[in-house]
Amino acid sequence: MKSFSVGAILALAFSLHSSATTLPYKSFDDLVNESEGIVAGRVAAVESQYSPQKEIYTFVTLDQLRILAGSYQDSTLTLRFKGGRVGNDILHVAGSPELEVNDRVVLFLNGNGRYMVPLVGWTQGVFRIVQDATTSQQVVNDYEGNRVLGIRAGQVLRERLIQPEAHILGDRQSLGTGTAQSEARAGVTGYGRPTEAPQTLGTSSFKNMPTMRSESFLAAIQESVAAKRNTTQLNSLSLTDFSVPSDNADASTGLKPSTEQRPQSPAPALPKRAPVPQLKDQR
Repeated sequence: MKSFSVGAILALAFSLHSSATTLPYKSFDDLVNESEGIVAGRVAAVESQYSPQKEIYTFVTLDQLRILAGSYQDSTLTLRFKGGRVGNDILHVAGSPELEVNDRVVLFLNGNGRYMVPLVGWTQGVFRIVQDATTSQQVVNDYEGNRVLGIRAGQVLRERLIQPEAHILGDRQSLGTGTAQSEARAGVTGYGRPTEAPQTLGTSSFKNMPTMRSESFLAAIQESVAAKRNTTQLNSLSLTDFSVPSDNADASTGLKPSTEQRPQSPAPALPKRAPVPQLKDQR
């Protein structure tokens, strides 16, 4: 049996972690058009389990459902994500969202039970509903916690103070990065009113913009969905459903994303043993 030093284990973990997942950028229109369903709800339970192949999957159950697109009748909906933690074993899928009980979210769903991350664009398909500390209103942040400022020209306008773990390919938005500006072409505001001309939002402009209210965000989704007429039947999974047609398939990427299997703490260094010499047969 081979023995590994602590340094070797840490070096392996670093090399795996540095291989970040690359995802294509998803606009607001992309999120709506590529989703099988869109739901708002509360995370009621999060449970990670080993599959029969000893891989780790996490089952996230939502309640207090509001179905914005698709067809669904049950009171709870369970989604399955590859990765999670069971005891001291952790399977980390770089760029995959990690949700917690009592999170209030809006999710753009695709491939539940078929893909390792059942969301359009992974974390791009997650928005959080939070209470504004100043106004006490329910407002919208993206998964990372950046404020959502509106929907315009088929894009989500947001601050960019916190970057996602995954590399988002083709994202030209730079709102809130400190030096760059983001040009919003003429289109539709977060409240459905058309803009009259192209508008540039600099660092001094976005700070004074209010965070988009959750009801306005949901109304924008419903308005966009109305034209699509999405009636796809959504499916919920049981906590023992580990059926996976393809090991690392995911329609949102077309790539094999980075996964990192790691223990909670590095294993202790083991003493190295000198190899035992091979004895020739004297017969």
